[in-house]
Amino acid sequence: MAKRLGSQLFVSRLSNYTTNQKLEKLFSPFGVVKEARLVLDPRTQKPKGFGFVTFDSESQAQKALKAMDGRCWSRRSVSLCSTVSLGRWQWTRHSCTKLFVGGLSYDTNETVLKDAFRQHGEIIEVKIICDHVSGKSQGYGFVQFTSESAASMALKEMNGQFLDGRHVRVCFAHKG
Repeated sequence: MAKRLGSQLFVSRLSNYTTNQKLEKLFSPFGVVKEARLVLDPRTQKPKGFGFVTFDSESQAQKALKAMDGRCWSRRSVSLCSTVSLGRWQWTRHSCTKLFVGGLSYDTNETVLKDAFRQHGEIIEVKIICDHVSGKSQGYGFVQFTSESAASMALKEMNGQFLDGRHVRVCFAHKG
């Protein structure tokens, strides 16, 4: 069975000058963009350098992923991955050990993130994405486990939980 990606893409390494409209225009050649949404800093209301693009179909998202991942746009190499919910992951039965963790406090570091997730299984890598200039957290990161079952359990148990005073969003992260 072919790997299923879903119709939503996580887009990172975006310029701070990116708008929702520019993001939608960037991805519209690949299909119908149902939503293009940048994640904003709650204090400044400025883009945090990442967002989500939802297409009308999975095949459109796949085309965009293949064409745009690693491409230079606005003097930056854009990074893409698919987001898939737990229910869809179980239905399609493909392998994934890496989780996207969003909504992190800017004070959350990799040690805190690892400590929060380690009870669910052996962790290979924890990475908090930071601004390349200031070095400050962008409010999201990734946790990779040694097994699918550990990642699945962590997603189930940690999605919506409080970590450093913030509700975190957890979903599978798939590289296309």
